[in-house]
Amino acid sequence: MDESISNGNNGDLNSFEIVDKADVEENPVIPDKPEEEVEDEWVDILGSGHIKKKITKHGEPDTRPQRGDLCVISGFGKLEDDTLVETFDNLEICVGDLELVHGMDYVLPLMETGEECQIEITARFGYGDKGEPSKSIPPGAKLYYSLTLHSVLPDFDLAELPVEKRLDFGSGLVKSPWSPTPDRHLATPHEIKDQKNKNKTSASQELLDSLIKERINCYNNLAQAQIKLGSLEPALMSLENVLNLDPNNIKALQRKAKVKILLSGFL
Repeated sequence: MDESISNGNNGDLNSFEIVDKADVEENPVIPDKPEEEVEDEWVDILGSGHIKKKITKHGEPDTRPQRGDLCVISGFGKLEDDTLVETFDNLEICVGDLELVHGMDYVLPLMETGEECQIEITARFGYGDKGEPSKSIPPGAKLYYSLTLHSVLPDFDLAELPVEKRLDFGSGLVKSPWSPTPDRHLATPHEIKDQKNKNKTSASQELLDSLIKERINCYNNLAQAQIKLGSLEPALMSLENVLNLDPNNIKALQRKAKVKILLSGFL
């Protein structure tokens, strides 16, 4: 029998005893490595708890969109009780144009192409204290989104796009529940002429009329919001944009008169 000596507790040579090697564990158990920390937890984007984001699938590094970039996204939004209130599949939106709830414009620049994430948005950056009856979103509702960023097209010039595409963008802005700043304004007849010469494409008069109509609606709505906010000079500029296209536009003429009176201090 193969034997070995083992030291006792008192350190005395006489305390050494003979033990069987079979009693000694040849492959001692090595403690498991501590589990790796979960990398992707909820991130409080503003530090106030109003917008939170959690990555569920990483995207490609260094592919985050910037303001003005065109993004293709898919996802859905729910209420706290899991009621589905919004869905969008391969939706094209411009970062910063407020085509979705305000909170999304904070989240998208923090995503990467191919990324999937979960988002929590309070009413302040969602649909506010009034909610959105058309989507069955009650007042003060907190929203829970699942979002995927499919692709990002860097900042582009609308004058380079086909007329039909520009009309789609303009219609989306006017129908938005927010009041966008038209950094990429809808086409004027002069711009459309330039585009036709550059791209050698033709647009029907019906399309041209639709573009002008949408631009008028966009600036009229913007002016109304600016008046409510007390931004009178910007409102006046918006109304001038309307009247440049339609000098007899009743809404714009009435609102311009109101702004002029407010600026003069009579009201």
